[in-house]
Amino acid sequence: MFVRVKTSPNSPKKSVQIVLSIRKGKTVSQKIVRHVGTALDDDELAKLKELAEYIKAKLESSSNPTLFRPETVAEMAIAARKAKEKQEEELRVNLKNLREESIIVLGIHEVYGTIYKDLGFDKVIKNPQRNVATNKNLFNIVMARIANPSSKRASKCNSVRERFWN
Repeated sequence: MFVRVKTSPNSPKKSVQIVLSIRKGKTVSQKIVRHVGTALDDDELAKLKELAEYIKAKLESSSNPTLFRPETVAEMAIAARKAKEKQEEELRVNLKNLREESIIVLGIHEVYGTIYKDLGFDKVIKNPQRNVATNKNLFNIVMARIANPSSKRASKCNSVRERFWN
């Protein structure tokens, strides 16, 4: 069950309803359990939502026993809704006030190269100080496979081409 606020396009009235979603196969239908009331302004709407939460908590506790009393459940739901609304108000940003300070361009080598080193793939080949070229080729092949997932042969050919022709 949930509390729904329904508006009509030509009327300033907002009706508050307690609705139950019912699944029949793949389709979901909604059944109005109780019509709580109709609000003309925001204050009435807030009061009707709170009343609907109390009614919903009582209806749910009558069908399913709960750990808390219905009034406590309703108060918790109201507090959570108010906290969510407050958080949404704080997150609102005026897009006209946004300014670009700098641009950072990161490629595959910078992003995935860090992950490559964190996973320890740079130490897969024994004695990496002696096999620098082999280690570098392995790194380039792995980055090529991430950037362009094709066959191993195509990745190797592309990495060799890049090395000799660029």
